[in-house]
Amino acid sequence: MPVGIARDSDGRITGYFLYEGDADLATLSGSDRELWPALAWMADGLDPGDAAARHPVLGPCGALIERWCERRALFPLAQLLPAYVQGPQGLSAWKSLLAGLEHLERVAAGTQLLPDDEREMLSQLLHETKRIVRTGEEG
Repeated sequence: MPVGIARDSDGRITGYFLYEGDADLATLSGSDRELWPALAWMADGLDPGDAAARHPVLGPCGALIERWCERRALFPLAQLLPAYVQGPQGLSAWKSLLAGLEHLERVAAGTQLLPDDEREMLSQLLHETKRIVRTGEEG
C-alpha cells in the first residue's frame, strides 16, 4: 500500500499515512529508519509483527510487558505501556519510551521490583533506546 510521508523544513519525517499515492520508501535511510521502524519494515517488505519481535527495543519491550501482565506487575507496566503502545514512531515517541525506561530503572534500583534477568533486559533496552535517540538527534 502506498505511503505518504510528512517532513519538516529540515527534511526530517514528522509523520506518515497510508493512502493511494506514490511515496518512495526506498529513499528511507539513516536516522529515519531508526526513528520510524514501521516505515523501514514497509520499505523492506517485512511483516510488521515479525519485524517488531526482532527489533532490538520493541521485541524485548514486548516480552517484558507480557511477563508483567502475567504477574500483574502494574508499576512497571505503567512506566512502559503508554510509550510502547503508541509506537514508538519519531524522536519524541522514542524520548518518551526512554524516559519511562529511565524512571523504571531508577525506581527498581536497590529494590526487588524486578528480578535480575529483567533488570538486565532493562539495561539492554536503555542502551539501545539511547542509541536510537542519539541517532535521531544527530540525524
